[in-house]
Amino acid sequence: MCDFEQAFAIANLVMAASDNAGTTKEEKRKASNKKYAAFISHHKLACAMEARFLKSELERLLGAEIFLDSDDLKDLRQLGQHVLDSDVLVLLQTKGLLTRPWCLLEIHTAISAGVPIVAINVKGGHPYDYTASAAFLERLDTQLDAANPGAAQMLTDDAGLDLLDVAWRLSSVLPN
Repeated sequence: MCDFEQAFAIANLVMAASDNAGTTKEEKRKASNKKYAAFISHHKLACAMEARFLKSELERLLGAEIFLDSDDLKDLRQLGQHVLDSDVLVLLQTKGLLTRPWCLLEIHTAISAGVPIVAINVKGGHPYDYTASAAFLERLDTQLDAANPGAAQMLTDDAGLDLLDVAWRLSSVLPN
């Protein structure tokens, strides 16, 4: 769950994580050449409501556009570009997040391009398990299709990613 105080803290993390010069949020956004202050990466079934609330609160608190796929994605082929067009990727960590190919693609894109990641563990009905997630990434190449049939092919054939590279990058950066 996410409340106003948590959204305010996340807004501060988003601004601190951005590489833009300036001391105020207005100066930081002005210094950015990116369209979005943040890109919210999430597993829709686990936390769509929290993602929508967070987007609304961050836009209000930061006075800047926040990318949320259900509002802003018009062409799936542009997903990676939207990550690149964001100052920060806000990762809403829930159970099953790492089984979603689009989430893996978003995180991989951010890591590869040096887009800072602010990871938020969403409490509630679908809690993120750090130990289970680390173990899943260790065997991503064999476990992904077992957890989500067709996901591995989408990442390798459609997105051109190597599953071992995805697993290595994510396990090197994501908290565990």
